Amino acid sequence: MIVYFDIDSTVFTTDLFKKTRIDPALSELLAVPVEVITKIEKQYFTGLTKGTDFKYQEYVAFLAEKVTSSNQVTVAQLITLFENPALYTDMLYPDVVPIFSELKLRGIPMGVYSEGFEDFQRNKLVFTDILEYFEPEHIHISRRKKTPEVLSKLEFEAIIVDDKLEYLTGLPEVITPLMINRQTEETVTEGVKIIHSLEEIVAYLS
Repeated sequence: MIVYFDIDSTVFTTDLFKKTRIDPALSELLAVPVEVITKIEKQYFTGLTKGTDFKYQEYVAFLAEKVTSSNQVTVAQLITLFENPALYTDMLYPDVVPIFSELKLRGIPMGVYSEGFEDFQRNKLVFTDILEYFEPEHIHISRRKKTPEVLSKLEFEAIIVDDKLEYLTGLPEVITPLMINRQTEETVTEGVKIIHSLEEIVAYLS
């Protein structure tokens, strides 16, 4: 049995990171209001097929082109914000390290099943100090993760934890799909279990 974790909004507080770390840092560096940053960000996302197509190097280049700043800031300087370990501090959900420690103590291997660009996703693992919990051969970060090619790399006797239903349906029957929903008590669909804290994973270990 192995437990695979999605990254964004499953273990990493992606929205909070944007609102409290990245947007204010960009605002300060560019010397423009946060509202300007968020407006241009919405324009950038409009051009993406999926939110997971976000590439921070392209985003800051788009931002630098659109924003009118009194500071002479280069794209390279903007990129460094996404590669600053200090901005990632305390950006994990509170239940992440406790359950990772519990699973490690039990000898349960852990993996990553994440969609997005690998450099940004790995930044989130490295700079939050959780990369060490995962088996290197079971870290699967891809542009589109629900493809036959990616799914074929997963261990079949597994639990997958994700915050989005689309990645938890249509999986092989031997995989246990758990949807993490910290907000509501809703149920979703047959075959997918809802958990409200990662600590509930323990109940599904064989």
